[in-house]
Amino acid sequence: MWEASISAFPGDRTKLLGINWLARLGAGLEFDVSQTGIPVVKKGRLAARYVFGDDYQGVSIGIGTGLDGWANPPRGSVCDPLPFEIRRD
Repeated sequence: MWEASISAFPGDRTKLLGINWLARLGAGLEFDVSQTGIPVVKKGRLAARYVFGDDYQGVSIGIGTGLDGWANPPRGSVCDPLPFEIRRD
């Protein structure tokens, strides 16, 4: 698996965090953990990421799981995405 993301911090967030933006580039391994006995956990992940931004850089390591049946939940379930909007004042 691989991932890439970039985040911007406008307005007061820039003052609070001291950076305008932050990017992440990462790669990792995904493996089958369906034999663990946990009913909904089917995949495990181990990932490493390089994080950088304005005068900032670092490395992160993370673990994660894939949940079977959560990717396409039935309509009307508690997993439906909430409507939202992005507003700039």
